[in-house]
Amino acid sequence: MKVALQFGNVIRLERMDEELVHKLAAAGTHHVSIAIESASPRIQSLSRKNLKLHMVKDVVGWTRRYGINTLGFFMIGFPGETVEEIKMTIRFACETELDEALFSIVIPYAGTEMRSQVIRMGMYDEGAEVDNLRGVIRIETPDFDFKTLKRLQRRAYMMFFLTRFRFLKMLPKLFSLRSSKRYLRAIERNFLPEAIVGPNTRAN
Repeated sequence: MKVALQFGNVIRLERMDEELVHKLAAAGTHHVSIAIESASPRIQSLSRKNLKLHMVKDVVGWTRRYGINTLGFFMIGFPGETVEEIKMTIRFACETELDEALFSIVIPYAGTEMRSQVIRMGMYDEGAEVDNLRGVIRIETPDFDFKTLKRLQRRAYMMFFLTRFRFLKMLPKLFSLRSSKRYLRAIERNFLPEAIVGPNTRAN
């Protein structure tokens, strides 16, 4: 019996080794996700992630070797983060062998420690419009404003997906109706100005 497995949530890197990745592939696993968030050791520490970044490249190398599609989750716009640290994260993502990546803008949800932190630091306006559907909340820091953050997010996607091996891998998918719709939604979400898309638009 052939089984196709995918782990839409994240795998724990510290529990992975090449033998386990090989077994997952042999069992039918074809997709896994990894929550990396930031390539800055300082931001990793502040967010209490403390991920060993060298393990990311090791695990992604193994998943690629055994034919498992791998998605990396990254976040930009942490309180106290600098533009250079955001660029560090983008460079790191591009240098890995990840097949796909999501670059999300940090959202300090109500009731979280981060929300309290940004309020204390004067970076969040309680009356500001929140658009959780598009993953956007307008917070600004001394290091970047919202427009800068969106520009860096667009730059991240361009740099990542125009890497040669990813672009060549993506080309055949553009002729698939399902995949083309997904890419069009991604373009709308990340590249079209809000004046065209509208702040509360979500593609069907």
